[in-house]
Order: sequence, then C-alpha cells, then structure tokens
Amino acid sequence: MFDNPLSSRFDEDDSVLCFDDVKVPWDRVFIEGNVEMCQKQFHAMPYHVYQNYQAMVPLSVKLTFLTGLAHRIAEMNGVTQFPQVREMLGQLAAETGMVDALVAAMEAKGTQVGPYFIPDRHTLYSAQVLTQQLYAHIINTLRELAGGGMIMLPSSVADFGNPEIAALIDQTQQSPKANSHDRVKFYKLAWDAVGSEFGSHHQQYEMFYAGATFVTKGHSYRTYDWTGADRLVQTMLDSYDLNGVSTSSSRLNQGANTCPSTRSTTNSTRSLRPPGGKRPRAIRPASSRRSSPAAEMRRIGTVREPGCSVLRPTSIRRRRSRTSIGKRSISYRAT
Repeated sequence: MFDNPLSSRFDEDDSVLCFDDVKVPWDRVFIEGNVEMCQKQFHAMPYHVYQNYQAMVPLSVKLTFLTGLAHRIAEMNGVTQFPQVREMLGQLAAETGMVDALVAAMEAKGTQVGPYFIPDRHTLYSAQVLTQQLYAHIINTLRELAGGGMIMLPSSVADFGNPEIAALIDQTQQSPKANSHDRVKFYKLAWDAVGSEFGSHHQQYEMFYAGATFVTKGHSYRTYDWTGADRLVQTMLDSYDLNGVSTSSSRLNQGANTCPSTRSTTNSTRSLRPPGGKRPRAIRPASSRRSSPAAEMRRIGTVREPGCSVLRPTSIRRRRSRTSIGKRSISYRAT
C-alpha cells in the first residue's frame, strides 16, 4: 500500500460483458421495436442529466484533491513563496473553484417537475465541456511543479528495510518541509495520482467518459438559451439607426418605459444621505416592510433586467442649515 496508496484501494475496472444466451422477462421490457422512443429516453427525459450530474460531484472532489496535492508539492519543494509558483497555484485554485461553483449552480438553477428535481441542463453540459479541457491541464501542472521529484524515488517500501539503502535514502530524499520517510511517502501518493497506470486511467476517463469533445460541446450548443442572447443583441441594434438614437432607445433613456423589476416603483423615490447630511426617513407601505431581500432589491431598482437603465437623480434641492452651511439632498428614482 505504501508504494501504491491509491491504486491498491481505489482502482476500478472498466469492462464489457457479452451474453450470448439471455432471457429478459416481458415485464422488464420498457421499449420494444420503437427506435425513436429509445433515442428519446436520453434527452427527452432527465435520464442523461441525472447520469452526468452524479459524475460531476465526485469530479469536483477529485479536482480539490489534486489541487491539494499541487500545493503540498510546492511546500515539499520549498517553493511556495515564488511568484511564478503562486501564479500556477492560484490558477489551479480558480479552476477548481469554478467547477465547484458550476456544481452548485446546476443545483440552484434546477427545476421541479412534479415530485422530481432536475439539475440545470446547460450548466451541467458547460461543466462537462470545461472539465474535459481542465483535467489534463491540472495533471500537467502537477508534473511541472514536481519536476523529477516523483521519479527519483526508492523502488519500493522494501528499500527502507535494508540499512545500507535506508541510510542513502535518508541522505538524498529530505526536503525543507519533511524528512526522507515523509517525502517518499508523499511523492509515492502524488505519482499514483498522476503517473501510474491508475492515474493515466483516470485522466483518460475524465476526458472521454461523457463522449468526445464535439459531443459534449454539441450538448452545450443544444441547451443554451440562444433566444435570450439574440434578444440582447437585437435590443442593442434596435437602439440606434442611421439618424442616431432610435425612438425605442430614447424612450428607455427618458424613463418612459421601465423594466418589470422596477415598474411598480417608478413613481417612488429613495433618498440617499449626502456627506455630512442627515438621512431623511422614508415611510413605506406596511405590505412592503417585510419583503424578501430580492423583492427589496427590486423595489429600490438594484436588480435590473435587460434594457433597464441606471438610477438617476430626479430632483436636486438645496436648503440652508442653521449654521449657514449649504447642504444638498438628492432623490433618486429607478428608471
């Protein structure tokens, strides 16, 4: 186990079973003689989403483990303080964090269909496309950080049982952060994750278990909201013409047409306290005093949908204080 800490406990075989004489009872048959329905079971139903969502969860954990290995390699070599090493580790941390965020996003953006919850399809396929590219990059980063450290190791744990060889190991395998025993133990683990048959198997699996890259990119293309993206482009094109700003764009800028998230508060104002000024007290309807955070953000115009403009001042009034110091109160309105 010391020489192969991962493959000796966590290796798994991918195999193909061939049966030449099989009896399947009719009560276990779901589809028979309908090729179209057989094809639809993958994407017309959430089967494909469930299958690949559960694969993304352990992949996220695996990437966290590999990122931890990368940081430990840098510590073992005493190079954590080097700017270029921190740059590599920071890149790994960002990529691992992105995958973790995608897993959380596909859950947060999922939909309820009857009694079943379905993770968001496109977020799932986005994660698959990106992780197919990331896994090989992360493995290569570990190789760069380790250099020859994962290769120049004792042949097996049996070498520690030979006093003469053990003395040589103790002289040559030390590091600024670990003694020879701990250094060899760690690099045996790192090699099993990166360079062994077990590590190579996992790299090939993560790159192709969901299909070739053009397949996963096709899923991403198929499930993306192209209509929403095109709508933003068309909105911008409609905002001007040969004569300059179009009527629809001018109407938006003048606040004549507000977005849905702020429509109910077009005629309400929110006062902002100027430096040194006193915040005016606002009286809101009782029905809005216990609104949700999202509703409150929409009320003051901080949540905007495509086409919404920014908060702009609706009035500026000056008053004189008792000390004759000019103060200004600005009232803003969401438009």
